[in-house]
Amino acid sequence: RAEYPNIIQDSIKTAIGLIGKQEPEIELPPQLGDILENATADGFGLKQLFYRVCADVVLLGRKILLVDVDSNSRPYIATYEPENLINWQTRLVDGRQDLSLVVLTEQRKKDNQDRFTHETETVYRVLSLDENGYCKSELLNEQGLPLSLGVDDSGGEVYEAYYKDSVGNNLTYIPIVVTGSTDNTVDIDIIPLQAMAYAALKYYQLSADYFQELHHTAHPQPYIIGMDEDVVPKITGAYATWTLPENASVGYLEITGTGIEAKRQAMQDQRNIANESGAKVMDASTQESGEARKARQNDQYASLYSVVVTVAEGIEQALKYAAELVGASAEQVRFIVKPDFSEVVSID
Repeated sequence: RAEYPNIIQDSIKTAIGLIGKQEPEIELPPQLGDILENATADGFGLKQLFYRVCADVVLLGRKILLVDVDSNSRPYIATYEPENLINWQTRLVDGRQDLSLVVLTEQRKKDNQDRFTHETETVYRVLSLDENGYCKSELLNEQGLPLSLGVDDSGGEVYEAYYKDSVGNNLTYIPIVVTGSTDNTVDIDIIPLQAMAYAALKYYQLSADYFQELHHTAHPQPYIIGMDEDVVPKITGAYATWTLPENASVGYLEITGTGIEAKRQAMQDQRNIANESGAKVMDASTQESGEARKARQNDQYASLYSVVVTVAEGIEQALKYAAELVGASAEQVRFIVKPDFSEVVSID
């Protein structure tokens, strides 16, 4: 009888609504004109990519963006969930910590399967810097054996490929951005809704006891004393009549519900904690001044503000990588979001 509340789902909906009101300022060089409306592997534009990444970072704490080019040399951004990034390493390059190894998992349909089968297998996309500092890509199966990336001009199988810019120079970095909730380093950031998830889980645990006890208070157990087992009534209910022998007695066993109110209050406390931990704006039950309301909202928006700014910076960095891949100037790339969660409040 336990109940899991939809607090997180409601908070995500509210966060997405607030993020959807933020308008990115986008400037791109002509070579990246197509990416504005066709930025992702599944055909979504830059604004939709921004909203999707923000929602995932709010829920999961991070999102992985891999910049690549298609067969027509058009750049795009492939997105990966946090759990797909299973291994990484960094090393010092020109005084800064850069990625030197990234391992991503992907699910691919098994070979020799009919078109109605959904069975997949795990493959590993490995991006690394070789001994010369150049970025290369490999694809491995679950046994660690290399898989073909395609064929070269002579028809031979290719098992590793180097990332190159528009003039054929090898990239000296891995074109991946890991967007987080507080910064865009590869280190794991806090999950904005983690405190809310803990509170929702505790609410669920408390509800198991609460609703079980509530059920028993409404369904007392009848008992009979002084009747042989072979003639005990088999039917109970509002229209059942029992005929008892002499000296027999009947009654109900029921719990008094002592402590049930304390459990209900504890559940409400956890719901309040969850609401206070989320991005949702909770209307106060008491009168507030304009300044008090603004201060409360600013506190609730703090984590969401950080997510919006950090994701925008991550997408801008990914676009700069895309510009370098097609020979455009990274200095001409601009993707900025100035969060504004304020509301116009009229006071009569």
